[in-house]
Amino acid sequence: MYPLLCHSDNLDPKFGLVLYKALIRPIITYAAPVWGHAANTHINRLQCIQNKVLRMIAGLPTCTNKDKIHEDLRMETLIEFVQKLATNFYENCSKQSNPLIRALGQYDMTQDKHKRPKTLLARFRP
Repeated sequence: MYPLLCHSDNLDPKFGLVLYKALIRPIITYAAPVWGHAANTHINRLQCIQNKVLRMIAGLPTCTNKDKIHEDLRMETLIEFVQKLATNFYENCSKQSNPLIRALGQYDMTQDKHKRPKTLLARFRP
C-alpha cells in the first residue's frame, strides 16, 4: 500500500481513506471486541500504524499532530472505532436466541480482579 498511498501525487484523500478503511483497518481491528484486555502499549502500536497511514494519505509530514490529522480527515481514533465495534458486538450478543452467546457480555466489570474483554468499553472513556 505504501507506493500507492505515498508516492501517488494525484491520489484523492477520499480514495486513500476508502483504501485504508477497506484493506488496512479490518486487519488491524480483527477480533477487536475480545482484545480489550490488551496492554496500552500494544494498542498504541496499532494507533501508530493508523497515524502513519493517515499521514501518507493526507501527504503531511511526520511531525504533524495526530489529533490534527484525525480532525482534518474526519477519522476517529482506533480506540474510538474499536469501542464502537465492541458496543455493537455486545448489543448484538444480548439479542441472540442462543443463551451461551447472550451470556458473553453479562458480567460485572467492577467486581472482577482480572481484565476481561468488555473492559475495553470502560477503560478508555474520557
